[in-house]
Amino acid sequence: MVDGWDSPTLVRLAGLDLDREPSAGEALALFHQVVRELSLALPAEQEEVLRSYLAWVADRVVGTMDPLQALETVDRDIVDPLGHPPDLTAWCFLWERNHPYLPREVDDAGAARLTKSLAEEFASPRGRRTSGCS
Repeated sequence: MVDGWDSPTLVRLAGLDLDREPSAGEALALFHQVVRELSLALPAEQEEVLRSYLAWVADRVVGTMDPLQALETVDRDIVDPLGHPPDLTAWCFLWERNHPYLPREVDDAGAARLTKSLAEEFASPRGRRTSGCS
């Protein structure tokens, strides 16, 4: 919607109750309806979709998303389904509260700080522009 896309179902999808986690079934059904209404083409490969989702999450972490919540999302919805690919290992380490490059644990504050830094590497170029990061 921010980028000018509009459809009746997109408004419904955007308005899902943000005080609770909407059901995946409800959100997915609305998402597929939006895709049809706007005649969008989706990537065919699951890995491409999940990596695009990672860029989306990273964009939000660079912005205002809670980094620890992002770690949960990335581990559960992206890293696990992709089978822990080597280029995403740092996300898994941080989710486990381990430092991705040193043999030591980090506390939540350290994990949050490192996640923000990691998110900058994975954010889309467009997301970095809109968030004010270079």
